[in-house]
Amino acid sequence: MLSWLIAHPSALTDEELGHQLALLMSAGTEPEQNLIVNALRLLLADERFASSLSGGRLAVEDALDEVLWKDPPMDNYAIHYPVRDVEVDGVLFPQGMPVVISFAAANTDPAHAVEQRAGNRAHLAWSAGPHTCPAQGHARLIATVAVERLLDRLPDVELAVPDGALARRPGPFHRALAALPVRFPPASAASAASAASAGSAGTAAQGVPGSGPANRTETGARRGAGAGAEQDPAGSGQEGSAARAAALRNRALRRAWTALGQWWRGGE
Repeated sequence: MLSWLIAHPSALTDEELGHQLALLMSAGTEPEQNLIVNALRLLLADERFASSLSGGRLAVEDALDEVLWKDPPMDNYAIHYPVRDVEVDGVLFPQGMPVVISFAAANTDPAHAVEQRAGNRAHLAWSAGPHTCPAQGHARLIATVAVERLLDRLPDVELAVPDGALARRPGPFHRALAALPVRFPPASAASAASAASAGSAGTAAQGVPGSGPANRTETGARRGAGAGAEQDPAGSGQEGSAARAAALRNRALRRAWTALGQWWRGGE
């Protein structure tokens, strides 16, 4: 990203590069991370969502709407400067004095509170006007895919501590958890033994990005090849080579997903 900015036709100065990088980190990478974590915390801690998860119905979109209303990734950010002295509810805002607007406070204003938040996106989590977030559609997509992928891979994940014990990271702008400790059951010994006997190539394709239906079909084919290798010792060397090749492909795929995620977080 830095190289792309340096080579940009606008010929940004060092100071402008610094401002752009600070903006990308503070308004791009950090909020996306907080949106994902806050949504996951809500899904695991709130009974309304926990029950739907246990029933096999993912309510990720509804959880994202709830988070953006009540637990937005950025509490405060839109700093304004009054062009003249302004008094609001008996409080004087002098001309030129920076005023920090709280998105979270605006969203939870009792005068505009509603019971049903699902599907309601009339919040200010993305700001508004000419400075509204230009990548909110991308941000929702990234958060949805991240949470759904994690819950698909770890369906029994749960909070390792009570929700009330989770600590927030202090800061004037971001609403972020210091940590989100979770636990999930390890693979059973029987399952591990079955996977091992089916062939190490089959296990290599599990638990990595991109292991969707196509990969599961390929895994099944490898398991069949592994069964054949057990009957034919001469094929064990080929099976080992296939396992190593599969592991290399999976590592490359994981790196590609990581790079794609970094590119999205960094902006277009």
